[in-house]
This record gives sequence, structure tokens and C-alpha cells, in this order.
Amino acid sequence: MAAAHPSRRALALLAVTILSAGSGALALAVASAAGPGAIGDGADATVVAERGSMVQVEPMPGPATHGGCLLGSVAPVAASIDPAQRWSIGVVSINWKTALYPLSGVRGPVVVVGDSLTHGSVNTTMRDLVDAGFGPVCIDAAVSRRVVVGTATLVSGVDTITRIKTSDPAWALPVVRWVLALGTNDVRPYPATLATFSTTIAYGRNAVGPTVVPMYWVDVRTRRGEPYTTYENEWNNRLAAAGTIVIGFAAWADALADPGSVFAGDLIHLTTASYPLRGHLVADAIIAT
Repeated sequence: MAAAHPSRRALALLAVTILSAGSGALALAVASAAGPGAIGDGADATVVAERGSMVQVEPMPGPATHGGCLLGSVAPVAASIDPAQRWSIGVVSINWKTALYPLSGVRGPVVVVGDSLTHGSVNTTMRDLVDAGFGPVCIDAAVSRRVVVGTATLVSGVDTITRIKTSDPAWALPVVRWVLALGTNDVRPYPATLATFSTTIAYGRNAVGPTVVPMYWVDVRTRRGEPYTTYENEWNNRLAAAGTIVIGFAAWADALADPGSVFAGDLIHLTTASYPLRGHLVADAIIAT
């Protein structure tokens, strides 16, 4: 007789002993069902806790939940975008929104602070990061946002970083992967502006502070041509010199066979159908590192 193949749920029993002061040994076992009707059947996993002669079967605890991040009118993301509605959207205004996936993921927390290009790709970026195992994830995106210069209604990138870091202790930890998707509104084709590039970038890095994981900055590219292209290149070169991992939106845009089908008529923003491409680009760079 041929040996029966174990079912997907017939897994080995994994026992972990946890010692806690004054409470003795607590044996925990992650068990899966051996067959229909067995303990854990229909659930992802259970915890069997042996305390002396007593045995308790309990659901596995879920991942830690984190808050902060969100502003404005908050609601779950539409089911048409994510059927499980895994993250929430906070709408401050038509030009400013935030998004939060609150659960801890195996690959750690991520914060994305961006401008209109991020505003248009929030859900794609969030979906890709959550699917890849990141969490919690916070995204804050506002049209026309600059790195340092801001107002009460158009909050700068630096002030946004500070707000998020103080909104929940999780965001202030050095294990957070920070992604700054800013610069398009700071790159202006004047010599006086060029002289501020390095300082502006340093303000962004300093606002994030020291981390033990990579920090990312999405570089800039529009299709406006000269003199903008020269100044955009100068900005991008300074990002690389600042020691961040540069996410290459410029190289991606320069390689487009038909940029007119991707960029909107103002040659700065993307078409509605193309914003997901930007979201994938940003998320893929984070996932790869």
C-alpha cells in the first residue's frame, strides 16, 4: 500500500518554551489539524497552552496594531480597490490624503511622504507593500507639497515627517523605512534655487533621523525639457550624494517609448491610467531591498 501523503494542514507540532519570572515554564505549541474536525480546523492556527494539569486551546494572537498617521475624514478603503479593505484612507481635502495599514508585517514598517505623484498612486503603493509583508504602512500625500516650505493647509514634507513620528511610537523607531517622494515642486530653474538643493535635501534627511534600515528618496523628472531637465538632473545627483537609496523615476521616465501616453498634458503629472505604474515603481524598489 502506498503511503498516504500528508494533507496541507497535517503539519508538525512546534513547541516553544517561554520562561517568565515567577510564573514557571509556559509551554506553547502551534498546532494544525490532522484531519476534519480536529483542533484548529478551519483556522490558520491555534495555541495550546499547558499550565500545570490544565490545557487551554486559544486562537493565535494577531499581529500588533498601530495607529497615528491618519488625518481628516477616515474610512476603510473601498472594497472595489481592496476587497479585504485592509487599510484606511483619511481625506483632509481634495488635494491631501493619508493612508494607514495598521498591522505589523514580517518585513517591518514603512512611511511614504509625497506630493501629487504619490497622491495619485496611494492605493497601488499600499497594496504592493502590504502584499509583500510590510506593516504597519503610513502614506501621506499632498498636491504641491515641498520638502521644507509649507503652510497650515499645505504642510511641508519636513513637518509631515515630524507629525507622523509623534503620532504613534512605532513611527519613531529606527527600523522604519522612510520614503521621501518629494522634489518636483522644489526644483525650479533658477541659479538661486540650485544653490539650495543640498540644504533642502539635508533637511529632509535630518527630519527622518538615524535609521538602521535603508532610507529612500524618489528622484524627479518632468517632460518640460530645458532648462528644467538640467535642474532636475542636478537635484537627482545631490540625492545620490546624500547617501539615500534613490528610486529612479527619472530613468524610468526617460526610457518610456511613448511618454505622451503616460504624462498628462501639463508634462508634470501622469495620466489617471498611468499612476499605478508610479506606485509599482516605488513599491518594487522597497521590496527589492
